[in-house]
Amino acid sequence: MKIPAWWYLMLFVGSVASAPVCFAQGGPPMITDDPGTPGNRRWEINLGFIEESRNGETNLQTPDFDFNYGAGDRVQLNFEIPIVVRSAGATESGLGNSKVGVKWRFLGETQSGLAVSTYPHVVFNNPTSSVRRGLADDGWQVFLPIEASQRLGKFQLNAEAGYNIQQRLANEIWLGLVAGYDATKRVQLLGELHSIGTRRFSEHESVFDLGGRVKLTSLYTFLFTAGRAVPGTSNDQPDFFVYTGVQFTF
Repeated sequence: MKIPAWWYLMLFVGSVASAPVCFAQGGPPMITDDPGTPGNRRWEINLGFIEESRNGETNLQTPDFDFNYGAGDRVQLNFEIPIVVRSAGATESGLGNSKVGVKWRFLGETQSGLAVSTYPHVVFNNPTSSVRRGLADDGWQVFLPIEASQRLGKFQLNAEAGYNIQQRLANEIWLGLVAGYDATKRVQLLGELHSIGTRRFSEHESVFDLGGRVKLTSLYTFLFTAGRAVPGTSNDQPDFFVYTGVQFTF
């Protein structure tokens, strides 16, 4: 019997509830987020270029603006908006869906080593023609996740599980796992499994990707990842996707 990828994700999500804390492996350039926050009155701004090929169609987010502000040591305010370029016959471009969220790390930075957060956010359309032109999804979405993180020496694990409520489409369950390795003080290598499922995962989109972060200075970090769908997932799946960008922290 073939075991779907989301089963492995479920096992890993359950495994992160113990061991030392780590706050750096989830989040851009990965899909899965983590309990980390920028710190009180600090900014984390991610400027990313995203390319996705799906069913012979190429979509770009160029750039994707991701703004994060630390409202205290444990709270992060987020606003994200991409400029989308869609290539399907004629090329279309415009604003994609906006996202507003608040992350609260309610457990972490203790000797027990366990870090846990929740990161609810709302996705909505902008008052433009992007939905009509296929550049943004119609209707609102409310995502309700929980994240957990752990460190094992130079290795790190981060897991996220969430429920995505959608106005126009079926609701979804999101599951993600990121494994990181500190190759040097400046280089972190990353691997991810991520799955989005509906109808008890009878339909699901599961992907894997490899990437990393390279800290160039105290202000700039280079971000990159590339991946594709896990074989055996739904027909409407990404053939290939890539993220490259720069993270500014100050």
